[in-house]
Amino acid sequence: SDAVASAPFRRIAIVGVGLIGGSIGMAVRRRIPGAWVVGIDRPPVLRRALARRAIHEGSGSVPRGVARADLVVLALPVDGILKTLPAVARHSDRRAIVTDVGGSKEAIMKAARRAGLGRRFVGGHPMAGSERSGVSHAGDGLFANAPWILCPAAPGQRIDRVRALMLAGVPAAFG
Repeated sequence: SDAVASAPFRRIAIVGVGLIGGSIGMAVRRRIPGAWVVGIDRPPVLRRALARRAIHEGSGSVPRGVARADLVVLALPVDGILKTLPAVARHSDRRAIVTDVGGSKEAIMKAARRAGLGRRFVGGHPMAGSERSGVSHAGDGLFANAPWILCPAAPGQRIDRVRALMLAGVPAAFG
């Protein structure tokens, strides 16, 4: 279909389907027809995420969940991102782009380089959130008018597909 052909990504794996990851999944499902969202988390979280329509399918396994994705979003606390990066680098498709939502960019960018992600990694930080946590409080409007900072891994790195995701309304505005 045309929607699938024009979608910046066809299969998006979200590692951590809490407030931010769940909200990303909801926004993608609503605004990017044809994109398939896989959530990777613990079974009770995945059940809630499926019930809230934040994801199309769930997996308890990072290797299985990221295997066929063309975008992997690490929506975990910074320590979880740092721990998960090596497995994502090892098990994701060599053409897949990896991004994150962590607030501490320097350590994450270094860890992504160490894990061998190189130019496949685009650091990200949405300037959005809530005092509440968990997928129960997720919503596809969480990013409305919120800037989303992207940190390319290398000078001149092409980040247009990630930017296209942002412009598709995952946040309503891209900063």
